Formats: sequence, structure tokens, C-alpha cells
Amino acid sequence: MKNTKAKILRGINLKISHYIIDEQYPKNIEKINLNYKINIKEILQIHSIFQGLFIPEETIPIERITVIELKDFSSWIKGGEFVLTTLENFSTEELQIKLLKELIEGGVSCIGFHPGNKINENFKIFPETINYAKKFNFPILELAPTSTYAEVIELIFGLEMKKYDSKVNILNNVNKLLFQYLSQNLSEHKLLENVGELTGLQLVILDANMTPISQYQIDQTYKAIIKSSSFKKYMNSEGIIKTLINERKIIIEVLLETKKVDMFAQSISGSKYVDQILVVMGNLNQTIIDRVTKTMISALNIKKNQALENRFRIIDEANNYLFEEKNIPAAELSYANMNQTLKKKSSIILVDINAEMKYQNSKELDYLDNLKFRIVKQLNTKLDDENFSSWYNDLIVIFLTRNSNSHKKYIAENLLSNIKSTYPTLDMQFGVSSSYTSDLYKAYKEALFALKYDKKNEPQIQLFDDIGFHKIFTDFDNDYYIKQFYDTALSPLHTLKIEKQVELMKTLEVFLDQNLSFKDTANHLFVHPNTVRYRIQSIKELYKDDNLFSDPDKRFNLLFAVKLSSVF
Repeated sequence: MKNTKAKILRGINLKISHYIIDEQYPKNIEKINLNYKINIKEILQIHSIFQGLFIPEETIPIERITVIELKDFSSWIKGGEFVLTTLENFSTEELQIKLLKELIEGGVSCIGFHPGNKINENFKIFPETINYAKKFNFPILELAPTSTYAEVIELIFGLEMKKYDSKVNILNNVNKLLFQYLSQNLSEHKLLENVGELTGLQLVILDANMTPISQYQIDQTYKAIIKSSSFKKYMNSEGIIKTLINERKIIIEVLLETKKVDMFAQSISGSKYVDQILVVMGNLNQTIIDRVTKTMISALNIKKNQALENRFRIIDEANNYLFEEKNIPAAELSYANMNQTLKKKSSIILVDINAEMKYQNSKELDYLDNLKFRIVKQLNTKLDDENFSSWYNDLIVIFLTRNSNSHKKYIAENLLSNIKSTYPTLDMQFGVSSSYTSDLYKAYKEALFALKYDKKNEPQIQLFDDIGFHKIFTDFDNDYYIKQFYDTALSPLHTLKIEKQVELMKTLEVFLDQNLSFKDTANHLFVHPNTVRYRIQSIKELYKDDNLFSDPDKRFNLLFAVKLSSVF
């Protein structure tokens, strides 16, 4: 049955929302027994003072004590009160029901009626009053005639102090566990398990792919939520990630069929990469959120952040050796330090997520780096053990052992589908190296060239072997004269505004491809032949050359330059 529950949750779209925690918690969280507040059932243990006339199963914890002596009191109600009053003040059935109605509407925890000091008067709580309370699950208590308000308040504060002492003891024990963890005497798994036992909470650490990495067993409902595709998509959304990058605490609210589940989340790494996230589930008590999670995240961060930054440095160093200095032995050594190897790697796929223009300021660029980091982590879980992905110069680099185009295209299509399932709005292109190349430096240049060609020609996956004669211009280190030829041949067109330039360049390319046929060009561009004639005449005037298309050499130079526009 438990496995069935997990499958059902993974198969539906959960209703998920969140809000950011600042200095104070919103009201709906404050009502969960905050600041050592008291449950009504704890008060009933003081038999000498209280008698419960009606106590429902679920009650609102007491946050404050209020004494009401006036009949007009509604403006004083804030919610969560234990209201004390006398039957003398509300001596009729009508007054008692009116009192309960206003208290229930104000979110009061419960009411305690004192019989009053006039023992000769026969004041009572009417049966209709109790029935009204039952209708709205509102607790009613009756105080002993000999008790005073001062005694009641003192006893309640005594209960609160006991809870305070208990919490302090819990916090001290949590700190001891964290010390053992930092001293290498306690594993991360046991740390989460032991802190959970102390606090009554359940704790999980998620990786960059929002997948649990801790083996500590949690409640099946929480487990099913975390493993659901809806939860992963929500946690990978731009708004959530930016919030976590800024080290803000958030409460995730998941609405199930029969209840609402609250989950606390905060980044452990304290960096833009959000490598790991601490998620806390259960009765979210403010003390736990403010103190326990703060110290836990600090301890976890000490051990993780240094290793993460060191890994980024090694990756940059390795790829610089490989793609700039052509120093394969040095690159191989650097990758070996991360338990990865370049041996037998013969082809490369580059992925560009096309987000640089969207993100400009420093915070947005931090999110972009985070996004690439998470995608790389996700890709590495989908690739075979012999393959892996990395990143270099804002591009994701995938190293593969098999070199056939069909295999590489299959890999690219599957990775594209997988990434899209997590990031549906993300735009990306894939550049794939040649099946005839096994040198990784050259394979990188080929994939880079295919990616550049891809951006001009719009396919999401571009194989280097499919770009025709453009392949001969792949050597970016020696393209000075190619660029010079391109700029010179098209310089008259480059003087135009961009909209007009694009229009005439496209018309020129199609006109040359269609062997100077005005009709075929018009059909291809979905315009009137006279429109094509007008545009071609405009091009002749720009070049100040009536023989521009009749001279074979000039026509070839134009065609060659136009085709180069896919590269430059």
C-alpha cells in the first residue's frame, strides 16, 4: 500500500505554493504551537482548577491569556487567546452564545468561565451554550470557584517554562550532535536521524537535481511528495532557485486531498550553485527553524562548501588545459582528481541554454551559473558510467566514448527531452562533433562550430557532419582572411539598418539559390515577383554594379559570402 501511495502522488500534479520567511512567521504558521505555547489538553492536567465541559480532538494552541470583563471586547481579540471571564458578566443564554460567536470568529483558542464571587447567585453555563460550542468545535472550560485569575495565569506560565526548559535541552543535544559530525565521529545519515529523533521532525538533504541524497528513512507521504515530478519541477523553478541563491528560508506548502503539508527549505551551500538543500518536515516550530536549522546548515556548509569550490577550480583548470593549451596529459590528471577519465573519449556534444541575453545583472548571472550547474548534475545521472558532462566558457560539455553520429544524435535527443521535462521553458541548442574525429581538442572546435551554425539555422541538434562546405572554416585560430572576405563582399549590405539588412540578405541568398529566377524566389519567400525585382534592384544600387549577377565571379563571391553568414 505504501508503494502504491508513492506512485499515485508521482502521477498527479500536486498543488504547491511557497512563501519566504523573514524575521516573523505568517499567521498560519504562528498557530502551530509557537514560542513554547500551551495545548489546551495540557491545562486539563491541573485537575484542581479546571474542568473540561467540551474539548474537541483538534484545538488551537494558546498564544496569550486575556481577561474579559466587558461585553464589548471584539476589538481586543487577536487570535490564539485563552479567554477568562465570569458567568456573572455573561449570565444569560443569549449573552453566552453571542460571546462564543465573537470568540470563534476571532480565532480564540478556548474560554474558561469562572462561576464568580457571588456564591448566592445561581450562574450557570447553559446546555445550549455547550451545544453551540460543539457545533464549531470550540473548547469550553469551567474554573473552580475557589480559584483566581492570578493562579490560572501563574500555572499556565509554569507549564510554558517547563516546555522552554525541554526545548533548551533539545537544542543543547542537537549542538552536541553537530560537534560529533564536524569531528568526523558521526555520519551525515546518523546526524539527520538523531536530530529527527530529538526534535520530532524529519530532515532530508536534496541534491542539485532535487533528489534525496540522505538514506535516512522518512514518512511515506513526505517521501512520495519529494519524489513526485510536480515537486521537482516546482523546486527547480526560477523563483525558488533565486530565493535559495539569496540564502532565504522558504516554506513549501503542498495541498493533498485530505490535508496540507508544510516543508521548510534552505540552501546548505550558501553559494550561487545551491548544491544541496536542507528540507525539514513535520510540526514546524519557530524555535526549530530559527535555531536548529541555522546551526545545522552552518555545520553542513563547513564540510561541503570548500570541496565544491575546489571542484569548480579543477574543472576550469582541466578544460583550459584541454581546449586552450591542447595539453591532454595535464587535463587527464586534473580530471583524475575528480574520479573521471578522458581515456577512450573521442567525441563531444556542446549544449548552449541560450540564456545570456535574458540575464544581465549579477544576481541574474548567478542564477544562470546555478542553472548550468544543475543541468550538468542532471545530465550526469542520465549518462552511462563511461561518459560524463562538465562545463566550460558558459557551455555544457558532454564527453562521449562512442563516435557514431546515430549514437550521438540519440544521446542528444534523449538529453534534450530529459532537460525539457524539468525546465519546459528553457531554450537550448546542441552542437555535435564529427564522427571522423577522435582528437578531443578538434572535436570541441567542431561542436563549437556546429553550435554557432545551429544558432543561425534553427535546428536544436546540429551535427558537424551535416553542415556541408562550412566545415572547412572550422579553424577559428586562422580565420582572419575568411572574415575579411566576408566583410568586404557584403559591406554595402552591412551599412543598412538591421531589419532591412536581414530582408535583403535573405532575398539575395534565395535569389542566388534559385538560379536568378524571380518567380521561384517569390514562391519561396511568399512574396510577389515584383517585390523580388524591387529588392534585387536595391541590391544592385547598393553595390553600384549592374553586372553584379551577370558576372559569374561576382555572383560566386556573393553566394559564397552569403553562405558564410551562417558562420559569422
